[in-house]
Amino acid sequence: MENARVEVQSSANNWLAAWIGCALLLRPRFHWLLPFALFVLFFGIFITVTRSLLFPVLASAGASSLCLLLGIRWGIYRPVDAMKRLWPGVALAFVAVVGLSLAAIAQPRQIERWDERLFHHAEDRNLRTDISLLTRLAEADAIFEILNRDPVHYLHGKGIGASYYWHPSYLPEIRLVYPPEEDIGGDVWFAGHSTWTYSLFSGGVIALVAHLALLGGTMAGSLLAARANAIDPGPDQWLAFLPFIAACYLLSETLTSNPFDERLAALVFGVMAGLPQAFLVRASWIHAGLRPSIE
Repeated sequence: MENARVEVQSSANNWLAAWIGCALLLRPRFHWLLPFALFVLFFGIFITVTRSLLFPVLASAGASSLCLLLGIRWGIYRPVDAMKRLWPGVALAFVAVVGLSLAAIAQPRQIERWDERLFHHAEDRNLRTDISLLTRLAEADAIFEILNRDPVHYLHGKGIGASYYWHPSYLPEIRLVYPPEEDIGGDVWFAGHSTWTYSLFSGGVIALVAHLALLGGTMAGSLLAARANAIDPGPDQWLAFLPFIAACYLLSETLTSNPFDERLAALVFGVMAGLPQAFLVRASWIHAGLRPSIE
């Protein structure tokens, strides 16, 4: 467990954070799968010391709260529902704290690893900043250096799978952490540590616009679908908000990672992008039924 992270964490765990927030605040009834989902998510974060997954958790909480307020405004929920939905959250948070405390007692080394990752990631190794941030800066500076050699690539990029490198000016510090014999940053071709820098590198402004359209379109479609069904919400109305929350969690990760480099994560978000269509079709039936017939 000292070196395993990707091997343990599922690439769908960030979506799980969105589902938990949506189910906790927007689902009409408490479901027995919710504590199990919380255990899977937070136990995985704890044992792998994955700081980046804390961003989707915060994004899910904020987006779910916003959707609850919108639902109250549109008449889907009542103001009193907001208070009712806080109690399961408080209870689950208490259970999560107790569970993590027991895990920390059983594995005290995990607390040391978290302390190192959060508070002592630079000073004890004579680094000016966190090693993760250094690698991302090295990648971004090199990508801009490559694009500046032929600025026309700012329009259409270098192509998916094109090689880049980490900027040499960062390598002396990075090698204080990485083993000396390991070849790092020399010939990199995977999907990068940031959605936006790699999108610019691989597809230029065209790819940036496409990513913004995908995320923004999913968010807009989700809220439009939820609003369109507000006149006659069904038992699964809460799922209409899920694509919006999922887009928010994905957006929270884009600066520090590229979620689309994992096929499963891309497939899951593809389902989220298509889900609003089902609710828009349902809304069309509702409004067609309300429309007076013309004889």
